[in-house]
Amino acid sequence: MKQVITFFLAIILNFAVYKHSISMENGDCLSQLEIISKIIDSRKSSLSGASPLAVNNIIQFWRVGEAINSPINIVMSSFFDKTELANSAISYIKEEGEKLGGLLEWWVFSETTPKNMNKLLENSGFEQSYSLKVMIYYLNNELIDVHDDKHISVYPLGVELIRDWIDILKRAYNFNGCFDEDLYQDYIKRGINSGVTEYYSGYYLGELAATAGLFKGNDYGFIYTTATDEKFRRKKLATQIIQVLLNRAKELGLKYVILECDESIVELYKKIGFEEAFCIERFHLKS
Repeated sequence: MKQVITFFLAIILNFAVYKHSISMENGDCLSQLEIISKIIDSRKSSLSGASPLAVNNIIQFWRVGEAINSPINIVMSSFFDKTELANSAISYIKEEGEKLGGLLEWWVFSETTPKNMNKLLENSGFEQSYSLKVMIYYLNNELIDVHDDKHISVYPLGVELIRDWIDILKRAYNFNGCFDEDLYQDYIKRGINSGVTEYYSGYYLGELAATAGLFKGNDYGFIYTTATDEKFRRKKLATQIIQVLLNRAKELGLKYVILECDESIVELYKKIGFEEAFCIERFHLKS
């Protein structure tokens, strides 16, 4: 741990001005780096848990995924002013990843430097596995008119339904082969009682059909663990449960809500009122 932190603190970085930002209605701006920082903050209390490996102004390196018995070591942000420094860091992180075990992932977005980081990663044995869109919703004082369907109801998750709630997540995210259910249940139970996270269940005709979670930051919310049982899809369940969480965030006095999603459902979130902020390309080290 100390070696990792010392190594990166020793690198001198000349920060560039972050030109790309997302404007809020009140005139404030969120840079991509600020949004990434809030995503990282939400991971600290996420279902899978997170522990820092190196955290400073140059690199954010975390280990997550213990709860699904499939740990991933993730470089969530990195900024180097020289290609040589980036290559040295990649080599060092690869060595550390081998010692730690588990997958090694590196996030790249438009503010990542150097600008050819994706090529440097590919030349070092990484490959792009997938991309996620970061979406943001700016909250005002008015509550959203929630989609009204008498067949759908949304309630906070009760402890007695955790196992059924988890089953929906397992099927949606293909967790079945790498899942420590006892540990995962423990994360959710602690989350329900922590005051930092809230979990919700969506029902269709009284049957549990969808899941979602809301992490509560200082001035923002982060929506995650969203899933809909396959047989209940295309029934507006996701729309209604997200709208309920947005209203909850407004009640809590939060300013905005962030989430990550696949390209295929970007339009769904835009219809709800989210804006597309930027894209995170995720690279995995080939194994």
